[in-house]
Amino acid sequence: MKKNLKLWAVMVLVALFCGSMNAENPKRELRSVWYTTVSSMDWPKTIGVGAEAQAAQKQEMCDYLDEMKALNITSVCFQVRSESDAMYKSAYCPWTSYLTGERGVDPGWDPLAFCVEECHKRGIECWAWMNPYRWSRSGYDRWTTEHDMEMQRDGWLLSHDGKYITLNPALDKCRKRIVDVCREVVEGYAVDGVLFDDYFYPNNLAQDSTAADYALYNATSNGMSIGDWRRAHVNLMVKEVYDMIQATRPDVRFGISPAGVAGKAETSGARYADLKPCDVKAPDWQYATIFSDPVAWLEEKSIDFISPQIYWATWHETAPYGPICEYWSRAANYFGRHFYSSHSIGSANKRVKGAPRRKGPDPAVFGEYVKQVEANREYTLNNASGSIYFSSRGLYGRNPGDAAVGDTLMKYCYNTLALNPVITWKKAPNLGEVSNATLKKGVLNWDKVEKGRSIVKYTIYAVPNKVSYAAAMSKDGDGLDAKYLLAISYDNKYQLPKKKQKGHWYAVCVYDGYSNEFTPVTVNYKGKK
Repeated sequence: MKKNLKLWAVMVLVALFCGSMNAENPKRELRSVWYTTVSSMDWPKTIGVGAEAQAAQKQEMCDYLDEMKALNITSVCFQVRSESDAMYKSAYCPWTSYLTGERGVDPGWDPLAFCVEECHKRGIECWAWMNPYRWSRSGYDRWTTEHDMEMQRDGWLLSHDGKYITLNPALDKCRKRIVDVCREVVEGYAVDGVLFDDYFYPNNLAQDSTAADYALYNATSNGMSIGDWRRAHVNLMVKEVYDMIQATRPDVRFGISPAGVAGKAETSGARYADLKPCDVKAPDWQYATIFSDPVAWLEEKSIDFISPQIYWATWHETAPYGPICEYWSRAANYFGRHFYSSHSIGSANKRVKGAPRRKGPDPAVFGEYVKQVEANREYTLNNASGSIYFSSRGLYGRNPGDAAVGDTLMKYCYNTLALNPVITWKKAPNLGEVSNATLKKGVLNWDKVEKGRSIVKYTIYAVPNKVSYAAAMSKDGDGLDAKYLLAISYDNKYQLPKKKQKGHWYAVCVYDGYSNEFTPVTVNYKGKK
């Protein structure tokens, strides 16, 4: 009884704190998750080859995606490259060991193709999450495929301790390989985005003559400091990947998720007279430790979005969520790009002092994530709030009876569907309206819209008959109000739920890869527009 009362009290407090958000959930908001495959963290639970393993792996993924659809998630970041390997059939990388148990072993199916297909069935975008540089986390003897041995023989790899090993960012052949890997994914799969995470140079690589890359630096630096030289090579890789995507499929979003603190006055923040530096006590360690300069990518416009890992609570003493979120909102807007925060769900597993021990996340801390979502919405300057949660395990309960962070987010933040923020800095083709939209036996149908390789989706709305077309429009001028948004579909038909088959009129809009939503076409609307 006491336990139930405590849980009830917690939920009341959360409701009092953020109940006002229920009617204010934005129509435009990225809601995403890191779907982690390194060490089989989130997927797959079943590792192996053969029909039985394959069936189990596919079912696990489908169950997971059903959970994400129920949470009104807009995209899933599926990890397809974690250690210079592949979760798909690659011409450049061996199959990952985290699927079959052994690196280089063909599983007999293509998880990325399956994930894209299953995401799209549910109206969810599928983004390919890649670690561009990481090769091994535990030494040179870990990987022994011919591909790996060739990289060792040809001097592709860089390490300062023989344990954590990366591709050498300063080598042209390494940079080309990363671009080629990204190209084969963007060209070969109907992904909606590409996302890099926060691993660049090996941590604490020396910056003097003892450094493994010092000879190359000495021969090619042209007077730059070794830190600037390293950051310049990372920046060049980012730009070349971005340029490739623009030339191949420009409506595929490209972004990076660096460490959370950057732009300090003593690092990159000093470069920008009109952009107030990030003012928190925590250091910008990534700038001189892994040679990552995220603000440079915004400045050079070589990414579409930045998703810094702000993995601290709003009350943190040296790295409080709020001020860091506000800085990135200003920085992204300053350079004309988007900021979507990455959150850690890890703190949901911490016990609140005095609370009873229990398995799974503690509901007493769930309100923290609602605060962080609220901060994203409050500080955005370009109608582009967004969140990517690490990782999916914390969003829903793994064990029967466990509460889940996702339940709280769904109740107080994500109780309506959302569309992703619009990319305004690219020229998008006009995809126009759907044609021949009809309703028969509860199924909406319309003619498919095609424009080369452009990403084409559709939004479906159901509006009560008593609401006029004009009254159904959102107050901010962004098309129909999100409260009537029923579904997002990659198919040109949609089965209406039974409760929406009567007493409503409907609208279908073309919805492109830049997140532009085109003119609604109505079905069964009797009034005047």
